[in-house]
Amino acid sequence: MLDNLQLKGEATTGALPASVGCLAALTMFHADGTSLTGPLPSELFELPLVNVDIRNNALLTGPLPALTDNKLTMLRLLDNELLSG
Repeated sequence: MLDNLQLKGEATTGALPASVGCLAALTMFHADGTSLTGPLPSELFELPLVNVDIRNNALLTGPLPALTDNKLTMLRLLDNELLSG
């Protein structure tokens, strides 16, 4: 099962699909310096994530999904235009 997803570099483009929520064992999500667009799907933050790095993603938009009942130990949001919430 996939537990670590790393999308790095500007060649990673487009929206992150809600189907990312199907990665039930995902504990680490890194998308530092990508060209991802649109909002982050709330399904991402329903996973058992402990480490999230979405720094340097100026094309993301919308609020940060609710982080209730989450076991995050690291959340990196530096240099994002979007994030609120």
